[in-house]
Amino acid sequence: MDRTLFLKNTEATRKLGMRLVAALPPPLLIALTGPLGAGKTELVRGMARGLSIQGIRSPSFVVLMIHQGERAGQPVRLYHLDLYRLENPEELALLGLEEALADPAGYVVVEWADRAPELLRQAELRIAFERTEPVGRWVRLEGSPSMLHNLFHEGGSREP
Repeated sequence: MDRTLFLKNTEATRKLGMRLVAALPPPLLIALTGPLGAGKTELVRGMARGLSIQGIRSPSFVVLMIHQGERAGQPVRLYHLDLYRLENPEELALLGLEEALADPAGYVVVEWADRAPELLRQAELRIAFERTEPVGRWVRLEGSPSMLHNLFHEGGSREP
């Protein structure tokens, strides 16, 4: 099932990220795709804000960053991967991805997930970004019907 939204600015993108972590508990693998500057890192910043994590930046040169946070008073981890510089999907094994995916308290968010097709297929939630000019972006969320229902129909508001 999928759902398409227009996010009018950076703050709307961050609010969607906050809504994701409020509505969807870990463990969760989220695959992000889209061009440079489309808002992938801003979504992760919103997720981090919702988990009481500060100082999120794109891990383009580090590939994987692990942040400690909390959700509903419980400790969680945000594994933020950026595969922009990934040359071969087999390199993922060297990053400790298996441990991240096995973490019951982990949100694993992968930017440029289309560079690792197997990981993209495994993701419980896929979010494709399309930038529009001069501001805003379209996002298409793909996930199970129950996941999208929880994201958009629980707790009141239907849009971020």
